[in-house]
Amino acid sequence: MAGYTYREVVYDIWQSLKQNFDDGELTIAQVLYHVSVSANRLKFQHLDKEYQESGSLGGDYLRIYSNIPIQVSNSSTNPNVIKGNKYIMLPARILDLPKDGGIKFITYNHLDPNCCYGPNQVNFTRTTPGFGIQRLYANPYEKPSEANPYYYLVEDEDGNGVRVYLLGMECSNISTLRVGCYSYTTASDVKSLDDVVDLPEHLIEVLKYNVISLGKFVLSTADDNINDGQDTTTEGGISRAEQLYQQQVTQQLQGGS
Repeated sequence: MAGYTYREVVYDIWQSLKQNFDDGELTIAQVLYHVSVSANRLKFQHLDKEYQESGSLGGDYLRIYSNIPIQVSNSSTNPNVIKGNKYIMLPARILDLPKDGGIKFITYNHLDPNCCYGPNQVNFTRTTPGFGIQRLYANPYEKPSEANPYYYLVEDEDGNGVRVYLLGMECSNISTLRVGCYSYTTASDVKSLDDVVDLPEHLIEVLKYNVISLGKFVLSTADDNINDGQDTTTEGGISRAEQLYQQQVTQQLQGGS
């Protein structure tokens, strides 16, 4: 789907803020960062509203990833790495929606040579660590199996992703899964300014307005209101910082007397 590129959006904002000169206060990289943050916020607001109104999410902003390899932890490492447990790493950063709503579905990759299920025939069910898992294994009708699998999420130990632990796959030979999720893009994910912004065209103007409004606020902040730690003004050989400190101490002593 054709849309606006980061180059079009970023340069339009940059020029609107009159920062397109050599010693401007805002760089292209800074504008790109705020564009990505604002775009993710708009995406989250849209999906969260849809979830609150209908209790489910549709195909807007949904991304489907195939051939996600199933891995096994060879050792236990704190935190969140459990020896012998099967898991996958999410292929993208997901939006923090209620009840792990950033994941739309996890299913078997029907093209996997060890998979005997059809497309979307078996979907993994979300559960929670601890009591939720204990209850499942205690109930013969809910017990996790290859035909009735579950998953739960934890942060990866390095903080760079989300680890999805799989239940019911202990004796399975299936090696890949398919995942549908609602992902977001950071400024570091943008490989080229010619990449397309992941928003519909009717939200591009809202995105520009949000970033321009923020930029105008930042640029209108007076230098005197910014504490940059560079005030070297002295009076009677005493720096301004030292004067303020002495005033605070005097006020505290007087207040306690």
